[in-house]
Amino acid sequence: MSMDVHLDAFSGTEADALAEIRAKGWYPLARDVAPEHNEPHFHPFDSIIYIVEGVLRFHDVATGELRICPPGTRIDDIGENLHREDHEGYRAIVGFSDYPAGLRPHP
Repeated sequence: MSMDVHLDAFSGTEADALAEIRAKGWYPLARDVAPEHNEPHFHPFDSIIYIVEGVLRFHDVATGELRICPPGTRIDDIGENLHREDHEGYRAIVGFSDYPAGLRPHP
């Protein structure tokens, strides 16, 4: 599988990202993600990622593409999508279909 990347999918504001996540009935979490340069991996949960600051860069292992995701990008990470991150940090509002254990929801 591959992640679906939607450039210019929303205004790029946290308020709009939160509104879209809540409208789906999903659980939001605000995250400041530190720079990462990691090995291929996948996440064992479904999420939708709204980039609000910085740029997320990742390599989609299924397609071989380098995806560059500036503010306003929405990434649908549904299923086990193998990818490798290569970025200098970003801020995102992440929506979860089910809240992962150990994480606290956004107020």
